[in-house]
Amino acid sequence: MENVKVNVTLDELVPATVHAMTPAELFKPETMTKIVEEIKRLSLSIEPDLSTGVSRNKIKSLANKVARSKTFLDNAGKTLVSEWKTKAKAVDVERKRMRFELDVLKELVRKPLTDWEVVEEARREEAAQRLIALSAFENVTDDMTSLQLANRIKEVLALDFADMDTGKSEIEMRRKGVVAALDAKLLNRTQYEKDQAEIAKLREEKALRDAEDRRLAEIRASEELEAQAAAEAAQRAKDEADKKAKAEAARVEREKQSAIENQRIAEAEIERLRQQKINDVKAEKLRAEEAERKRLADIAFAEKKERERMEAQIAETQRIDAAKKADQEHRIQVDRAVVKSLCALVTELNEIPAQRIVAAAAAGEIPGLIIDY
Repeated sequence: MENVKVNVTLDELVPATVHAMTPAELFKPETMTKIVEEIKRLSLSIEPDLSTGVSRNKIKSLANKVARSKTFLDNAGKTLVSEWKTKAKAVDVERKRMRFELDVLKELVRKPLTDWEVVEEARREEAAQRLIALSAFENVTDDMTSLQLANRIKEVLALDFADMDTGKSEIEMRRKGVVAALDAKLLNRTQYEKDQAEIAKLREEKALRDAEDRRLAEIRASEELEAQAAAEAAQRAKDEADKKAKAEAARVEREKQSAIENQRIAEAEIERLRQQKINDVKAEKLRAEEAERKRLADIAFAEKKERERMEAQIAETQRIDAAKKADQEHRIQVDRAVVKSLCALVTELNEIPAQRIVAAAAAGEIPGLIIDY
């Protein structure tokens, strides 16, 4: 701004004269533009220095002052909105523009420090991952040989950490710890392998002694088996003779029992056939009686159906005859009525000619003249 002195050490970067302005004066477009431009000028006038923690803290403090300046001006805008609602839209536009520009400015001011922090975090993460990878060399299995452990130590000593900027001393210290742990395990494994070789030698000597003992024992066992085999052969011969005698006795007894059983079965079969013949005769008699009853029943049913048919035929004949008789009587009555009417209409006409006319009309011999019966 023109002719305005600013104390950069205040909590915010807002010029001192701004505090005496009313919100309406403060948020005139040209006034707010000058204020924001002045804050930008003051903020960007300091060259970023990332070499020391103090200088980095100054950058962080300057960014915080920009944020507090934004808060101060934003609060003034809020006051104006509450006091002058009719112009709220214009004020909000300026507030939004101011907040956006100062937020961008804050990020711009802090960007060197933010970029440095990102790089430092990446370096710390890389150092941590290398520490994890280095520590993994310390994990060995119980079945690893002394040669494998020695090769593992060579691998650890061959690792190159010259390119590390962060945590190099820590990882070198960890390397020494891993090598020391592997050396201890190598020493233990070497002694273990030496002990195992001695144990294997003793086991081999014992195996030779045990083999000789087994050979002598097998000779003694063979002699005992031969004696036992001879005794068992004699016993088997005796047992076989006893077995054959018992088998023969059992065979004779089985044949005897089989003959008795066959006799019983034959007698039972004869009795079954006799009983079956009796049952067959009874069954045949029952079937014949049942067939006779059925034949008589069929005859009775046929006779009944024939009677019903004859009765129905007689009834139908009687009905037709009655109908014919009724029709004839009806026609006679109609004919008499027509004759009577004709005689009444034509005085010269007597009953006999009139009857002939009616008979001819009834027979259809007179065209156009029909008698409705």
